Amino acid sequence: MPLMERAFQEIHLFTWNYADHDLACLADFPDSRSFYSVKMQRPDHITSVLYLSTCNRIEVYIETAHRKNSLELDELKEIFENTPVYEGISKHVPVYKRGLDSVRHLFQVAAGLKSMALGETQITGQLKRDFTNALEMGYVSSFMNSLIQKVFESQKKIRTQTDIGRNPISLVSLLEKEMISINHDQPLDISGVAIGGTGDMSEKVLRYFLNKKVNRFVIIRNDTSKNLPENFKATLETEKSNKPDLDIRIVSWEDIWKNKEPLNFKILVTSTHAEHPVLNREKIELLTQNGFLMENAMIADLGIPPNVDTTGIDIEKNNIINLDRLLKQSKINKNLRGMHYRDALPIIEKSIHVFWMDYIYTRNPELINTVLKRVEKESRDEWSNLLSGPLKNMTEKQKRILADYMKKQERKALRTHKELFVDMLTIGEEEKLSMHLN
Repeated sequence: MPLMERAFQEIHLFTWNYADHDLACLADFPDSRSFYSVKMQRPDHITSVLYLSTCNRIEVYIETAHRKNSLELDELKEIFENTPVYEGISKHVPVYKRGLDSVRHLFQVAAGLKSMALGETQITGQLKRDFTNALEMGYVSSFMNSLIQKVFESQKKIRTQTDIGRNPISLVSLLEKEMISINHDQPLDISGVAIGGTGDMSEKVLRYFLNKKVNRFVIIRNDTSKNLPENFKATLETEKSNKPDLDIRIVSWEDIWKNKEPLNFKILVTSTHAEHPVLNREKIELLTQNGFLMENAMIADLGIPPNVDTTGIDIEKNNIINLDRLLKQSKINKNLRGMHYRDALPIIEKSIHVFWMDYIYTRNPELINTVLKRVEKESRDEWSNLLSGPLKNMTEKQKRILADYMKKQERKALRTHKELFVDMLTIGEEEKLSMHLN
């Protein structure tokens, strides 16, 4: 097994995501707040646990000790038996990755390369949130901590060095593209937006349309007596303080069934975690008749499980946008941005390589310092041979200029992990490194 692959064999990934599963299955998993609210008792051989929860993926990264070859699903269930995630693990079979495959996947997820909206930036914030929670719960080893830091460093490089960073896309921007398509490719004239739910996705929808200069909203909740989630509340308070003319009302679903005002919303976006659909054909017709929605309003269902029962509804004819429809838009978007995706992959591979070499250095400083000294001596000997041979007729000025250049190149070479690795292999140190990495 190659050395670099061996270094990551203790990293395991279990993932449930939009590309491999029905999105409705994610409703059986807790959000991050719920997962990290319960302290789990980890077996001795589990050194790290990172639980990542987003609107279109649930991922569990586990680091093991003693070089376990694999983690079986039954063992995963045993590890999480008394945690909020147990129900989801028991009901749905995950995709399993191990070693270098799981590490590459983590880097790609953080960069938005695995997202429904290729290159979207929200995933990085979600990973930082869940990583911070895992740190606070004591679930992160020093190795995993260093790995995640390198993931964030790689993500920043991708943002600044590729067109993915210059043209960020989110799930909500995909939604807007689909709405513009429905509107015959004409810009949307949005006077107001109705939003169902106050979770993370609803808060993103609110912020997105606030940035589009929309200043009239109705927020729909199951129970208006309950406190708003902190993030949603903070967004409302900040925006209201900055925009005195902002009109935001919070109502219940029962309130909108009984609506008597000509609100005439052109857009309703719902993203609740309700177990059963909150809308169906009859209720949509009622909202149109009572003036809450205008005729042919666009209804976006971002809920998991689905918030709209589409039985008896022609989705395209009735302007219903659900996650399946956005998934088609996502595939089109990925095809168009395929070049940007490919530009990001070498950055990830280099980041993984550099992390691995840093890891080797921390485990083998004396060995590597010996190699560095040998490289430096060979460089000096090569310079002396050049001066006494092919370059002996150069002027003193030319020699000084070339010497300065050679020193810069030497320092650059000594800092280059790839060169260092080649040197280790050429002096037959692979076996020694293998012993250290076992």
